[in-house]
Amino acid sequence: MYYTACPKCQENGRDGSGDNLKMYGDGLGGYCHACGFTIPSDSFKSENKGKLGEEMTASRKTVSIEKVSKEVVERIKNEARFAAVPDRGIKEETSRYYKIRYSFCPETGQIDKQYTPLFVTLSNGESLHCGYKIRKNPKSFYLEGYNGKEVELLGQYLFRTFKRQLLIVGGEYKMLAAYQMLSDYSNSKGYKDSEKVAVVSLPNGEADKYALQKNYKFIDQFDKVILCLDNDEAGNEATKELVNALPYGKAYVMKMRYKDADEYTKNKKEHEFVTDFYNAKKHVSTAIVSGDQMWESMLEFLGGEKIPFPPIFKMLSKKACGGLFLGDIMTIGAASGIGKTTFVEEFIHFWLKNLKFNIGVLSLECSDGPYLAKILQKELKVKFLDWDWNDNYEERMALVNSPEGVKAYRDLCFDSEGEPKLFLLERTETSNLESIKKYCEELVRSCNCKIIVIDPIQDLIDAMSDQDGMKLIAWQKDFTQQNKCAIINISHIRKNATTSGKEKANSEGREPTEEDFSGSSTIFKSSSLNLLLWRNKNAISETERNTTKSKLTKNRHHSDTGYTDDIFYDKVRHQLVNFEDYLQGENNESA
Repeated sequence: MYYTACPKCQENGRDGSGDNLKMYGDGLGGYCHACGFTIPSDSFKSENKGKLGEEMTASRKTVSIEKVSKEVVERIKNEARFAAVPDRGIKEETSRYYKIRYSFCPETGQIDKQYTPLFVTLSNGESLHCGYKIRKNPKSFYLEGYNGKEVELLGQYLFRTFKRQLLIVGGEYKMLAAYQMLSDYSNSKGYKDSEKVAVVSLPNGEADKYALQKNYKFIDQFDKVILCLDNDEAGNEATKELVNALPYGKAYVMKMRYKDADEYTKNKKEHEFVTDFYNAKKHVSTAIVSGDQMWESMLEFLGGEKIPFPPIFKMLSKKACGGLFLGDIMTIGAASGIGKTTFVEEFIHFWLKNLKFNIGVLSLECSDGPYLAKILQKELKVKFLDWDWNDNYEERMALVNSPEGVKAYRDLCFDSEGEPKLFLLERTETSNLESIKKYCEELVRSCNCKIIVIDPIQDLIDAMSDQDGMKLIAWQKDFTQQNKCAIINISHIRKNATTSGKEKANSEGREPTEEDFSGSSTIFKSSSLNLLLWRNKNAISETERNTTKSKLTKNRHHSDTGYTDDIFYDKVRHQLVNFEDYLQGENNESA
């Protein structure tokens, strides 16, 4: 298997990295998750001979994620060698450690090219040598082999087992200089190799936030992560952007007294670099802001995006003035069996279809396969999970594997560049508060999710101590604000089985209140929006039995609360519809 440029994507100005099209091997065909371009396999073409239109072919430019060939490695070994870089104060042994080679201009004897090896991380955690980043002096770059979306941080392969401190810089020479100074210092102190500072570089310049997201798990293995970019305007701006992509609580910023790391080695100021390294400051959000900062924050808030609700929630959208702010928490509460998850799936389906945001789901009652099947049902408007499991096996598989089924999957789960936009965390160690926080941080900082859905929140809180449960909710408030993301908590309400006849049971359509939320009151107190759902699932009337009522009991930013929408479940089309629209449709059919 390898990746190659998708000709259809490139015709439309996309697939800049040239690796959207996945090829499955000789004669096995290929598929682009970004646009759906398909190359049929030889067997498929043989079985459907005469039925296919114009044969689809791939671009000849292939970007293979395979081990770089022996021929390329030998050629570069013959062209270039390990060497010192005297004008930057870099020793030969440092270049050798990183396996960085240099070729020299025959006329001047000066370095002409620098060859830095590139690696990708395999599924088993090992690093595969996939190419070279080549710098031609004074400062132009080109590639040999693969340098697409999967590439590691430069030097990452050397430090896969290191755990203590990681320094991230923005260039190959800076990486060599920083490692050399810190390694020499460690050696002078008698540190073990495993105790040394790991030093890596962003592969594509100081603004390469994607590389941090892609290699987040590697970065998160360290106790302390120090970001050290150039001490100039561009470097300072990049630092502000990139530091928020590092693991929360581990990020530090190193302020250099010179412009970049190799100025220290060039000027023999290594001791000053070590001092600046150990003076790196932990990145924390500023708690106190001045009036001018408040003005800027207000303008940002007033011009900020909202997460819209599906069109069937007319009154909810009106009361919430268009939706949920990024940075807020929404809690949806209902009794068991009322259909909370069905409502949440409606939200997620709408967002996947209409928003550019990635979505992360902590699904504590459903694994990834069934979860995707439920979302796919909504897109196809066919509830194939209710078909007889054995008798309708072939029909079910034919539907999901049909062009319509594959297109539905592609539209829901991938963006226009072929990047995933839906991420799911299955049931995990729910009793550990720190683990849950870590997973949420990974969804936001590595997977770039702006919406996180926790379904149901009680499965986390019930597995923790009361104190940790309250800490989780308090942490959510800080986390959403700092990362400008939204969390949707799905909450149970307390059971209300009654035999007195004085009050309805939940299953008979009792209208709940915020005080009915199961667990700590911090759940509904911490949310910006609280939405309660109820229905009489034992009603004789099918219409009443399949109609869910809702009310907004908290609306922090806009204050308008009260009854919102009645939502009817159309079993035939597997759709939720606004009850007013349902009645209008019934009246139109009668007329």
